[in-house]
Amino acid sequence: MKTNKYKSLQPQLLSILLLSTLSACANARYGYHGGGGGWAGGGNGGGQGMGQASASASAAMDGNSGTHSRREMMQLIHRLVDSHDDVTRYYNETDVGIESYTFSDDPDVATWIQEHVSQMTALMTSYPEHGGIRMRDPLFKAAFDFSNFHEMSVTNTTDGVRVVQNVVAEVVDTNTKDCAIAIIKEHSAVVSKFVAHGRSEMRKNHEAPTICKNAPRKVVAAAADARISDPTLATRAQETKVVAAAALETTTMATANAAVMTCGSGQMASILHAYY
Repeated sequence: MKTNKYKSLQPQLLSILLLSTLSACANARYGYHGGGGGWAGGGNGGGQGMGQASASASAAMDGNSGTHSRREMMQLIHRLVDSHDDVTRYYNETDVGIESYTFSDDPDVATWIQEHVSQMTALMTSYPEHGGIRMRDPLFKAAFDFSNFHEMSVTNTTDGVRVVQNVVAEVVDTNTKDCAIAIIKEHSAVVSKFVAHGRSEMRKNHEAPTICKNAPRKVVAAAADARISDPTLATRAQETKVVAAAALETTTMATANAAVMTCGSGQMASILHAYY
C-alpha cells in the first residue's frame, strides 16, 4: 500500500520540483539569490533556499560575477556579518552622496572588508551582465538598477577601506539625480545598520526612496550602456520571467523542456540531481 500511496503523489512531487527548479534557474542566471543575507546581499529572510540545497546544486547555480563566483561572494558576506562586532563604520552625507570609513582592528576582518568592497564594486559595474545580490530587497535592487548613475572612489587603508560614492556629474535629469543621491545615502545608512546589528538587520527588507519611482533605470537601458557587452540581455531576462510565470499555471513536461532551454541541459540536470 505504501508503494501505491507514494506513487500517487509523484505528480504533485514533480510539480513542486519543477517549480523549485525553474525558480532556481532564474535566480542563478539573473542574481535572485535567497539565503541568510550578508553585508550587501544574500536575499531577504533567513531561509537557505535553493542556493544551499546541496553542493552540486550550489555549484550549478554559482555562476561567475566577473572574477568572483557567487559562492565566494556569499561566503565572504557571511564571514563579515558573523564578525560584525569586530567592525567599525563611520559615514558622512554630502550634497552629492556619501563618504565612509569602514575598518577593523582584526587584520583578517580588515582584509575581508576590502575584498567585499572590491567584489561589490565590480558587480555594480558589470550589472546586469553578472546579476546582482540581495535583489529581493527593494533598496538593493534599486541600487543595482541605478548603478550607472553612481561613481565610487575606493581607497584601501591598513585597517579597512575609505569610500567616496557620488552621483555621476553628467546626470542632468533632476529626478534621476535626486534618486541616485537618495539611494547612495539610504544604502550607506543600511550598511551601517548591518555593521551594528548583524543578521537581525539582514533579515529585513528596506524600501527604495519614493523619488525613484518614475526615474529611468539601468535595467531598461542595459543594451545602450557601453559596459554591457550583450545587447540581448534584457530580452533574455524577460523570457526567463515568462517561463517562471508559466510554471505557476502548468507543470507539464513542456514546462520542464522550457526550463531546460532556459537554463541549459547541463545546469538543469545538476539541479534535478540534487533533489533525487
